[in-house]
Amino acid sequence: MGTWVGRASQGEQAWSTYWLTSRNKIQFNFRHRKIDGRYSPGGGTVDDAGVRAAVGFTNATELSGSVQYEKWSIPLLATGPQSNVTASVQFTYWPHSWK
Repeated sequence: MGTWVGRASQGEQAWSTYWLTSRNKIQFNFRHRKIDGRYSPGGGTVDDAGVRAAVGFTNATELSGSVQYEKWSIPLLATGPQSNVTASVQFTYWPHSWK
């Protein structure tokens, strides 16, 4: 249990979803967090941005995926700025009801 902002921090986030059709969509997101130097020595910042997409091929199948880039600078954890990228792909199949 917790919050992505944490104690003695400030944070902002924004996202936008564009619906291509009733089943196909693309979403963009951005998040910024600033850690107060009075709470953590040296303070710090964390920024991440990403994109997600979902495409339905039939009523029973969907392909979705996401990519996220994160950059952070927290002197207590590392001497210089750090960054990473993560990606995921998912194929979903919904079987028809047996009648």
